[in-house]
Amino acid sequence: MSEKLEKIKKLSDVLGQLKTEFVGLDSIIDEIGKSITPWYITPEVLERPVVISLWGMSGVGKTSLIRRLLELLELQNSLISVDCGSEAGDNDNRSISRRLYDYFMVDEVDSENRNNERTIFIFDEFQHARFIDESGCEVRNQSIQPIFTLIDSGKLEFTEICDYDL
Repeated sequence: MSEKLEKIKKLSDVLGQLKTEFVGLDSIIDEIGKSITPWYITPEVLERPVVISLWGMSGVGKTSLIRRLLELLELQNSLISVDCGSEAGDNDNRSISRRLYDYFMVDEVDSENRNNERTIFIFDEFQHARFIDESGCEVRNQSIQPIFTLIDSGKLEFTEICDYDL
């Protein structure tokens, strides 16, 4: 069986498994499956990042679903998870940049354990990334700004990374 056919079968099996583990989310799992199929089966044809937004109340299983999907696809080593809620209150405006830099600029031994071409980002509590204040003005959180560039272009540009701990 060709590699692409094997991936199609694996993705189908994984989506079926998720439906047994996350009861009542069948239509959401189907939508996620449709969204990631080109990314998973033929990533070489994509020019932009695949962005999937899951909205819902806290605690309904959005993050657990994606983490389990990655585990079943054996891609959990390609994951960077950012809690935008905690980052929103972070005074170090370089924290996300530092984490991304540390992830991608690893030594070669570590890089063999991840497929950097297939990096998956979870931006949990994303509503904290930008919001409108009481007067209707946009409030921008500088610590979260690198996320918007990444989502837009799929590319990371590292400027000087500074360590402010002296």
